[in-house]
Amino acid sequence: MIKSSAKLKINKLELIGRDKNYIVEFHNGLNIIYGDSDTGKSSILNLVNYLLGSKNVYMYEELEVHGTDALLEVLLNDEVFTIKRNIHNANDFIEVYPSNIEDMENTFPLQLGPDYKKAGSDGFFSDFLLESLNIPLVEVKQAPTKPDSKTIRVSFRDIFKFCYLNQDDVGNKDILDRKNFVVFTKNKETFKFIHNLLDTQILQMEKELGEKRRKRSEILEEYNIVTSFLRDTRFDTEDSINHTLQQTNLELNFIESEISKINATLLSDTNKFENLRQDIFLLEKQINESHTEKAIKETQLEQNIRLKKEYKKDIDKLEASIEVKEIIPDTEEEIDLSCPVCDGSIVIDLKDNPIIQYEPEILKNEIKKLKLRINDIDGLIIEQRNAIYLIEDNLIRWKRQLGEYKNTLDMNTKEIISPYLAQRDELTSKRAALHETKQRVLYFQKIRTKLNKLNQSAETIVEQIAELGEKLEELKKDTPELEKVINDISDILSEYLNTIPIRNAHGISINKNSFLPIVRKKDYYNLTSGGLRTIVSVGYFISLLIYGAKNNSYLPTLLMIDTIGKYLGTNNIASSTSKDIADDEELKDPKKYGNLYKYLINLSETLSETYQIIVVDNQLPSDLENQLTQYVVKHFSVDGVGDSKGFIDNAE
Repeated sequence: MIKSSAKLKINKLELIGRDKNYIVEFHNGLNIIYGDSDTGKSSILNLVNYLLGSKNVYMYEELEVHGTDALLEVLLNDEVFTIKRNIHNANDFIEVYPSNIEDMENTFPLQLGPDYKKAGSDGFFSDFLLESLNIPLVEVKQAPTKPDSKTIRVSFRDIFKFCYLNQDDVGNKDILDRKNFVVFTKNKETFKFIHNLLDTQILQMEKELGEKRRKRSEILEEYNIVTSFLRDTRFDTEDSINHTLQQTNLELNFIESEISKINATLLSDTNKFENLRQDIFLLEKQINESHTEKAIKETQLEQNIRLKKEYKKDIDKLEASIEVKEIIPDTEEEIDLSCPVCDGSIVIDLKDNPIIQYEPEILKNEIKKLKLRINDIDGLIIEQRNAIYLIEDNLIRWKRQLGEYKNTLDMNTKEIISPYLAQRDELTSKRAALHETKQRVLYFQKIRTKLNKLNQSAETIVEQIAELGEKLEELKKDTPELEKVINDISDILSEYLNTIPIRNAHGISINKNSFLPIVRKKDYYNLTSGGLRTIVSVGYFISLLIYGAKNNSYLPTLLMIDTIGKYLGTNNIASSTSKDIADDEELKDPKKYGNLYKYLINLSETLSETYQIIVVDNQLPSDLENQLTQYVVKHFSVDGVGDSKGFIDNAE
């Protein structure tokens, strides 16, 4: 039954955080993520989509604060890869490691351009995904009805639009960018390509076969060059490298153990000198505190000496004023005096000179007060000097004592620890050499791993060439007709809608021009009920998945649906997110919601070997919770009922 060559499976999503990593693991078949609103459910699918080449990721606050990079471990046609991408800069090159997440460091990554604007050293990310999934690199006409129309390449993102029904598109009238003429035209051409309906597909497949053969030759040439180099340099075999790495790790573990033992012995043997160490610690503390105290005393002494000088200056000024008063006559008139220096005339206006007008007794009393203050300061100065002298004497004594203690400790501990230190230094030197050896061996291991990957890539391309050759022969013999593809998808959609069931499930088909559903002979975008559009949009994507499983197509084996219960009556009417549920559709009935999940369970059991369906929802049908438990990969609840309170479970 399983015929798709584009086998895509998600193994694990890991968000690298500043404080911790956030991990979601997936399995074959149905995967369910559900829980309260605003807990990061949709961000998981959003990150998966981003790691598969989307231009951006929805950066809500918790993700922006806590996250740095994201990893996605995927199986591309049964070959494991880990995709790494910076979530804060979508323009950075995408790294792809040919290994699982745990073994990333043992391999050299590919560096790929996130879009077709700038290639990485290993090309474009879209081309890598297409080639890994054995999907031909083709171009489609921008205006299919014009013979001279320009062409544009089909990217992985164009194809993946039919694999991811995000929460904005569930039940949306303008699904698959219907109102954007240019984009919608390309979507229709991509639909044709996925189902081998392009007029030029045979020519393009022949071109792709030629490219595959050319690439196989390049890989074999590179493989031969590398193996020749390894032979010429007598490079160790893979078994020899693994043996050396194993032995190096054993020696490193032994040396680490011996160093730990020496450190423990040193600590034990020197414990007897703990009292001496304590005395040294107390003396050093006392010396430091005394230095601080001395500095404070010296500052205070300097301030008091400065203050004493200021008081003496004030006394000199006051005494000079008294002398002047005694010389100058007691009169209010101007007086004319001769200068004792130059014999010149000095005119003094006694009315404008307040100092001279002071009474001598008042000035003398002020002088007495200042002299008393000077006496007090002299006492403080003497006291502070004596305190400084005492501190200095203590410091000399304590420093001498400290030196004796340290000499005693050094002499005793030297005899004990010297042999151990020499032994530890020798082991430390060996450890450094072993680490260097390990890094060199790991590098050799990466080269051997790359060689193995080249060999695997060559084998994979051989298989792809054979598979493309078979498809090409089938296309030449029996090219699928649009009518048959449309009818087959319509039958699957009709069976699904009758299983739910919807009322008046008739007139169900796929529009031959838009490739969108028709229900009750109405185009999808003319359906007025949001609940009905939800049921139909989900069914349409499921129908494409089922058709791809039964027929040769290029649709990847992954389907992601976000908020599947949108616009539906779930477990109770109040819980519905809809204001658009029409009574005549009877979509308030929780049984229809349950039937949708039952359909997914049956589909999962039918396609679980290779296909993968990831569903996000706010809750589960109450009568199916026990049955659905085995499919739940994450359950978020703000009150702690689920696995955690949210995807970023340590956010404030």
